[in-house]
Amino acid sequence: MRRETETFDDGAQTVRVFDANNRVVRIETYASADVLKAAIDYLYDEADNNIERVVYSLSLIHISEPTRQAEI
Repeated sequence: MRRETETFDDGAQTVRVFDANNRVVRIETYASADVLKAAIDYLYDEADNNIERVVYSLSLIHISEPTRQAEI
């Protein structure tokens, strides 16, 4: 898989991941080099049609929620 990284003036980054057929299979957005904000996975059917996008949006709420539930 090939990866392309674009870095912006504020330190944010966008990473695009391509498969062997040069199709985008994932896009990741980072607030900084190691803080993932969101990711999108792209799925294709046998005819190379993009059939689904799975979006992951990360925040402190998502990370801390299991900890809060464990305390209850």
